[in-house]
Amino acid sequence: MQKIYFSISEVAEILKEEKHTLRFWEDEFELEIKRRNNIRQYVQKNIDELKDIRFALRTERLTIKGFKKQRKSGKNTNKKRNINEILTDLRQELVDLQKRMNYQPTFAESVVIE
Repeated sequence: MQKIYFSISEVAEILKEEKHTLRFWEDEFELEIKRRNNIRQYVQKNIDELKDIRFALRTERLTIKGFKKQRKSGKNTNKKRNINEILTDLRQELVDLQKRMNYQPTFAESVVIE
């Protein structure tokens, strides 16, 4: 059974962001976060919106104003974010697999270009 609602603490952990940052983004980008007894309840759609914001601001290095303009024009950063997440997850799986296999890379293989 998949979880439907997430607390701000859980979302902060998922996104690796501070809670005050999420609250700021909620206000700044006018996100519609459901509340119950004045406690935020995030759904997957909210988390995806926040991932888009985080990707644009942290990875793409857009300003808040720039991202708002991009968002208003209808440009979608989902594809880039999704590809980036897939590649990051794939890299982590490969590193984990190497560890499980007790693989010792050669010097040339250990050099990582970022």
